[in-house]
Amino acid sequence: MGITVLSLFDGISCGMVALERAGIEVDKYIAYEIEHNAIEISKKNYPEIVRGGGRNKGRFYKVQRKNRHFNWWQPMPEPLQLRK
Repeated sequence: MGITVLSLFDGISCGMVALERAGIEVDKYIAYEIEHNAIEISKKNYPEIVRGGGRNKGRFYKVQRKNRHFNWWQPMPEPLQLRK
């Protein structure tokens, strides 16, 4: 029996790659991402992932209570703009 994963800021689903490489069985992987290009790459590599849209969707709060494993991937910060 595998785990259920909730991945926020999922990007291209690197969390799924890490779990596969670690040999951890995943029953259900729920991903929240808003960046279109990242979602398309993730869909191509992992069509079985359940996609929930952005984390501010109402459905997230229902899913959150059911899952014990959270994957908090932080988005890359914007480059600093230096002032002269």
